[in-house]
Amino acid sequence: MSPESLWNSSVRVYRLPQVSETCLRLQNEHQLDVNLLLFAHWYGRHHGALAPEQLDELLAFTRPWASEVVRPLRQQNPIRQPARL
Repeated sequence: MSPESLWNSSVRVYRLPQVSETCLRLQNEHQLDVNLLLFAHWYGRHHGALAPEQLDELLAFTRPWASEVVRPLRQQNPIRQPARL
């Protein structure tokens, strides 16, 4: 059996009861990167735990996009209800 794709895994997990609400709360209250959280879950299931240096690299890679694009967009249009995928 081939591993589940990141996209399929993210959609499946996000649809689980209370996951979307929890992710949005973490995003809004703690600036958590939901995509990074879903990636870490997928990676852990298929490859094992991320090493601290891998997580540091991921954060360094995603931080500019989050601060320059994602957060300004969220400030203009905050998401209050979870999206239905």
